[in-house]
Amino acid sequence: YTAGLFYQAHGVELPVVYPPINLEEWHFDPGDWMQRIYVTFFSRIVDYKRPDWIFRLAEAFPQWHYLITGGVPPHRVPYLRSLQMQAERMGIANRVSFLPNPSHMEVKQTLAQTRFYIFPAVNEHFGMTTVEAIAMGAIPFVHDSGGQREIVPLEGLRFSDEAFLERFGSLCLMTQDELEDTRCYLRGHINRFSESIAVDKLLGYMDQSMRAV
Repeated sequence: YTAGLFYQAHGVELPVVYPPINLEEWHFDPGDWMQRIYVTFFSRIVDYKRPDWIFRLAEAFPQWHYLITGGVPPHRVPYLRSLQMQAERMGIANRVSFLPNPSHMEVKQTLAQTRFYIFPAVNEHFGMTTVEAIAMGAIPFVHDSGGQREIVPLEGLRFSDEAFLERFGSLCLMTQDELEDTRCYLRGHINRFSESIAVDKLLGYMDQSMRAV
């Protein structure tokens, strides 16, 4: 996706090296669905990532507990507070939790308890947190745009703004066997984003460049 944007702007085709992700430390246990009680937004908690879309789910599907977690720089603290106040006003604060600036261990613990990972941002260039969520066994539900299409190839796990609630409702109807098959397929798919492949590609391109000099 990002390489395509660069070509549109400059007319130059670039090789693609995805951000390296150490997938060796992210894993899940088959059949662990009983512990997966959260619907989670995990990214930087900033307005253009649209974490408030979790509230729409919390209103329409009250059977789940929802979690908004991610980095909050000091200048974004007022936005976090506005989200917390909005949840109170909407009467959903009892089923929406916030975990700002989680530690690495807290991230892994949260994703290990996440059934559905929600990423509403539009035209995200890539999305490392989506890869990490998949590696930890969560089912991704992402906006049908940008680099998310490369990470989540299954159309049923992507949504347009208009079909957001309807498509999430379909996810909620999936059996545990269907969820298991889906996440196993996705776990294999994301191996292309591993650190080892990224390093090998980068070294290969560097070697080509040196030979061309």
